[in-house]
Amino acid sequence: MPRLAAILTLILSLCIGLVIFLARQQPLPPRLAMLHLTDCAPPCWIGITPGVTPADQVKARIQAVYGDTSAYIIAVNESNGLVISRVDDPQYATAITVQWLSTAQHTVEWLDVSSSADLNVTDIFVVLGIPLGTATHLSTGGGVPALLYKNTVVDVWNSPNEQLLTGKVDLHDKVAAIAFSIDDYYRFPFVRWRGFNMP
Repeated sequence: MPRLAAILTLILSLCIGLVIFLARQQPLPPRLAMLHLTDCAPPCWIGITPGVTPADQVKARIQAVYGDTSAYIIAVNESNGLVISRVDDPQYATAITVQWLSTAQHTVEWLDVSSSADLNVTDIFVVLGIPLGTATHLSTGGGVPALLYKNTVVDVWNSPNEQLLTGKVDLHDKVAAIAFSIDDYYRFPFVRWRGFNMP
């Protein structure tokens, strides 16, 4: 009987591993691929690394990635940033807003990427993996629920702060923005990741 249990466990483990492997081979959906989150490891985004990339090279790097005028339109945002829209989106409903702040050494301190696409927590897990934990991230509008990675924070909509105190989020909570930073988020108070809330 123990031998049968071991064989079944091995077979089940191999099947689960195969399913995970095959799922990771699928292309990203367009709303997620547009963000280029797999181009380099966080806190790097499209070749822009906080603490390394000179701030005066950010626009040039974005232009290099999104400069194909047959696919994207890049416009200057009133708040020292850029808005990137897809040309094949007639109402420009899907857009990426990119903002950044420089250090005293004139490198990028943090880079904030937000998307009007319908992104949820599951999309982020596919690309960034499991977070370290959850916390309330201070933003201009007050406290925002967030998923914490080493040098990256993902702001989440629809997650009540009480829920984040448990270290859990819902699978379908919406992503508001992703901030890449030189800050090490291990330093801030957070609750260790404990999984998803299940109904």
